[in-house]
Amino acid sequence: MNILKMTASFGRLENETLTLTPGLNVLAQPNEAGKSTWAAFLLAMLYGVDTAERARQGVLPAKTKYRPWSGRPMQGILELETDEHRHIRIERASRGRTPMGEFAAFDMDTGLAVEGLTAENCGERLLGVERSVFARSAFIHQSGLAVTADDALERRLSSLVTTGDERASASAAAKLLREQKNKIQHNKTGLLPQALREKEQVEATLEQIHALHREDLSLAEKQRELTARREQLRLAGQALAAREQAEKRAQLAAAREQAAAAGRAYAQAQEKTQKYPAPDKLAALRQTLLTLSEQADAPLPDAPAKPGCPPVFQDVAAGALMDKAQRDGREFDRLTAKKRPHPVFPLIFLILFLLSGIAALVLGRYAAAAVCAVSAVILAAIFVYSLGKARAYEQNMDKAQAILGQYENRPRDEFAVFAAQYREQLLDYDRQQAAYDAAVARQQAEKARRAGELSRVLGAVSVFAPEAQDKAAALRALEQAQAGYAAVDAAGRALDVAQSRAAALENAFGALEPVPMPPGDWENLDAQRLSREQAQLERELQAVRSRLDESRGRVAALGDAASLGARLEALETDISGLRLRYDAIALAEQTLAAADAQLQTRFAPQIAARAGEYFSALTGARYDRVLLDRELHLCAGETGEAGVRQLLSLSSGTADQLYLAARLAICDLALPAHAPLVLDDALLSFDDRRMQAALRLLQKQSRSRQILLFSCHTREQAWLQKS
Repeated sequence: MNILKMTASFGRLENETLTLTPGLNVLAQPNEAGKSTWAAFLLAMLYGVDTAERARQGVLPAKTKYRPWSGRPMQGILELETDEHRHIRIERASRGRTPMGEFAAFDMDTGLAVEGLTAENCGERLLGVERSVFARSAFIHQSGLAVTADDALERRLSSLVTTGDERASASAAAKLLREQKNKIQHNKTGLLPQALREKEQVEATLEQIHALHREDLSLAEKQRELTARREQLRLAGQALAAREQAEKRAQLAAAREQAAAAGRAYAQAQEKTQKYPAPDKLAALRQTLLTLSEQADAPLPDAPAKPGCPPVFQDVAAGALMDKAQRDGREFDRLTAKKRPHPVFPLIFLILFLLSGIAALVLGRYAAAAVCAVSAVILAAIFVYSLGKARAYEQNMDKAQAILGQYENRPRDEFAVFAAQYREQLLDYDRQQAAYDAAVARQQAEKARRAGELSRVLGAVSVFAPEAQDKAAALRALEQAQAGYAAVDAAGRALDVAQSRAAALENAFGALEPVPMPPGDWENLDAQRLSREQAQLERELQAVRSRLDESRGRVAALGDAASLGARLEALETDISGLRLRYDAIALAEQTLAAADAQLQTRFAPQIAARAGEYFSALTGARYDRVLLDRELHLCAGETGEAGVRQLLSLSSGTADQLYLAARLAICDLALPAHAPLVLDDALLSFDDRRMQAALRLLQKQSRSRQILLFSCHTREQAWLQKS
């Protein structure tokens, strides 16, 4: 069989493909590139993933270790060619929580499913061996070169080199005999010691049953005596019950009479309140009267005083005050707008011209004197005009001062402020007057309301108390009506208490059926003493019953004496048979051990001889002998030396070469010739010379079977290319 191609989503492999050829395939990949993962994937595709495998110390199960890193389901494809040149494609995929649980196999040439090939038998059908045989022979990795014993591997090796029948296994048979022998007796465990112990228990139980039967007779007699005494106490109790029942009847009759009297009192109280309104209406009327008594007229505030009117605003409405102030302001501005005139300068020039004209006349300069005279006339006219202006200015100043006086000598800029202040005083007065008028109206309305309320209450009270014509009389009538209702409530509560007591007695006493007085003298009965005697007797009787029940329960738990006797006889028979069977199995073990020793001498030498040839080729003929025991423990002998060397005395590289030789020998004997061989870093500890020897040996092996050699080095590929 040749593997053509593998496609895997397995561990670190994410839908990656590995293409192979027949013969020796050297696959050089660095560490953590997936070499061991590819090897584990091939084993999973052929034999599936063991879902029952659990984590052990330092070892994870395949279902956990090779869960795809990407989080996708575990799945893969394996394409191969059988010895009949039939191309088969195997597909496995995860189903739910079962990794690689779905299986499909079909012929790549026809597209039809391969008949008889299933997920369970795939590897065994294609390779001819079960999983453990393939894993312990042809599935070789650097950390697992050592050969480990296995029932299936041992059975196949021993049978193939002897009878050709793979169904027989000496170790399995020895294991079965040992299990059967241990089942009968192993130290203090097994069927035989168990039967002996049970026999002792049955004998002891029978003795306990006989002792308990004797104790039961004594307890039964004591129980009969106590039962007769209890009957006497029962009659005394019946007499007490008859007496107590008569007393209860008297109590119940008195309670019923009290309930009837309370009912009559309640009816009378209700009759007196028929003319009264409902209690809540009475309470409302009384509360209204109390409220009216407490209420009084609220004091009125003082009437507001109207502010004095400034003379300037006499007969001016509040809305025209600001206009008045603005007009006065403009008038004041007009009166004070012109500047004061100064007639002094024209007077001075007039005097100067007069003096100059006089001087010109004296000097005889008449033309100059005429000019001065004309100028003096003009200046005199100007002076007169200036005096008129001055008088008009003074009059305006007097008018302006009069305006200031009207505004209480305030500055011109405060005319409007003065008007606003007075207007605010008028508005405040109007507000106070309105509030005062409203308070007077409210007081009058409140008086009218109280009068109406009082009239309404007196009218309502007069319905049941016509004599109540004022507030005090109406209040007394209301209190009297409320007292009547209080009397009804008290009578109702008394009725409830009496009825409850009568009902409680009826419930407590029950039907009070007649209890006949037993015959005899029961005058001096004491209930407490009788109760103590009954309690003491019941305790004694209960103790006797408990002991009797316990004794009978122990007898029942111990079993039937006749059945136990029969069981004792059966145990004696079983013990005799088990002893004979134990001796027979011991004899069979001795016979099987002798046969197994002969069988080992037949297949071990064949493996050792083949391994010796391979080990000699791997070590350059330094070692020529390989020996192994039944557990496949190896040792080797050097060429030309008589002794052998234990595995632990060899170097690690030589030990790995010895393991590889043994593995190849086992493959030759245990595996079909077409089964592939998988090596994962198996040559890692080999030096270059022995690595070359191993490759030459693998090349020879690859002529009959496909070999997959995974390596983290490139030296194997380099040597093969050169060779």
